[in-house]
Amino acid sequence: MKSIKFLVGEYENVDNYRKIKPLNPFDDIVIEFFNSLSKSLISNAIAKKYPDIITFAFFIRKSNVLLLKKRFFNESSIKIGLGNVFHIAPSNVPVNFAYSFFASFICGNANFIKVSNKEFEQVSIICDSIKEVLNDYSNLKSYISIFRYDNEKDINDLFSSICDMRIIWGGNDTINTIRESKIRERTREITFSDRYSFSVIDINYYNSLDSKYKNELINKFYNDTYLSDQNACSSPRLICFIGNDKVDDFYNRLYELVDRKFDFKDIFASNKYVFATSFAVGINKYNSKLIRVNNSNKIYRILLDNSVVLNDKLIEYKGNCGIFFEVHYNNFNELIKLSELCNNNSLQTISYFGSNNMFDVLVSLKMKGIDRIVPIGKTMDFDLIWDGYDLPALLTRTIMVE
Repeated sequence: MKSIKFLVGEYENVDNYRKIKPLNPFDDIVIEFFNSLSKSLISNAIAKKYPDIITFAFFIRKSNVLLLKKRFFNESSIKIGLGNVFHIAPSNVPVNFAYSFFASFICGNANFIKVSNKEFEQVSIICDSIKEVLNDYSNLKSYISIFRYDNEKDINDLFSSICDMRIIWGGNDTINTIRESKIRERTREITFSDRYSFSVIDINYYNSLDSKYKNELINKFYNDTYLSDQNACSSPRLICFIGNDKVDDFYNRLYELVDRKFDFKDIFASNKYVFATSFAVGINKYNSKLIRVNNSNKIYRILLDNSVVLNDKLIEYKGNCGIFFEVHYNNFNELIKLSELCNNNSLQTISYFGSNNMFDVLVSLKMKGIDRIVPIGKTMDFDLIWDGYDLPALLTRTIMVE
């Protein structure tokens, strides 16, 4: 096991996994630990360069965690953590591991967290802060182990054999690989597989706004997409514009922001070219048209015929760093045309600008998809209800007392 590189914790935590006892959910000392971690991250000058770190830091501050605690304790039964949780974090969203850790630890569990081998600075910053804060919470050290290793089956086997819950974040291939390692009969498992999301924008309403409010929306849309290089499952890949107005102003403002803020690497340009080429093979069935905003590689619009039925096959074409499928409908009632796309459990988030009442028809159909409906700008906002999973319920045991 020498190939395991610990960022937080040590191998002794693994050896002593049976001795680590579950804590009560929302234990006071864990709440204080996260509040101290929040302060450490917020005061970190380097961390301030990364909005995803600061967003996480605000999420774990005491005032917010107490609100989550209030929502959690609504029964008279006794709740306790499951025990040991093995997390496999994704390789494309740097701060994801921290949210997974928070959800599990706040529910009273010890954590063994495999992070990506990619050298994300956000991971180093958060791990360094955790180690620093643990100096004041030495009795919690056995509950936090964060490490890297190559995807070696014997190590996957080890952590799978000692866990009471296994959480797998990543693509379907990652899930199937990890599942080659057996878990015990009573061990629970949550998988966060490949998902897709889309946005709905009332373009008539958008065009009626003053420039200030238009820019606010564009900033929020940018945060939903470009901050994660459009890799997050909650980042929209399809934009549905409702109304007859033109969309030029929306894209021009987005382009100005992307051109000013986004670090557009050469590899992004080549990847987009490859994507466009591969999509061209199936282009006729969608009657689509490729548009480069300002004749640039920074934003691709793939305009779809609104008479074509959209389904999950469309989302098999996965692009990032500013590749948006686009469809136009005259009014909200035409969103019913998305019912086949939504009747799929791979659909995660619908973000919107306008009225959330526009989705009443879709939701009433009781489809397999749609876990979240949130305003644009909030797709990356984590909650303890995620991907349709009630995480506190899954990460705790309930002891019934009569």
